[in-house]
Amino acid sequence: MNWISVKDRLQSRIAELETVCEDLNSRLEDYRQDYAKVVNDKCPTDEIHCGCVPILRRENRLLSKELADAKEELRIRRNEEDTYREMTAGVTQLKQERDEWKQDAERLAKSFVIEAYPHEWVCRSGCHHMGKTPDTIEHAPNCPITLHRELVEKYKESK
Repeated sequence: MNWISVKDRLQSRIAELETVCEDLNSRLEDYRQDYAKVVNDKCPTDEIHCGCVPILRRENRLLSKELADAKEELRIRRNEEDTYREMTAGVTQLKQERDEWKQDAERLAKSFVIEAYPHEWVCRSGCHHMGKTPDTIEHAPNCPITLHRELVEKYKESK
């Protein structure tokens, strides 16, 4: 056998083992630092921890973050549901107003004011009140024109 080739192989193997040894020493130092951190960690009862505590604490932080994210998503969804309910109520209110206006328009379509005599106007919607102009007629409280004017005022005030 050639002594040079044996020597080269041994030196190569020594280099490999030195690399492995450095890696193991680095890991050992990490474990020592983690252990010191865990042992020096103060708890209310001054208990001594095992090496699994950092792992469990990290897991706890991850789960706490997931919980906080889930709570935030739930809060957002509840706000969306509230907004949807408010919008639905608004749409319902608008539909009711539309129906009221439609009924009022139908009442007015059946009634009208005409000039009965020269310079005398009469309401033909049921109250038969008269005036010098259409605007001066004092309509009855149940007259469709009076009811229409009240409806107009009601929605002017609500907006």
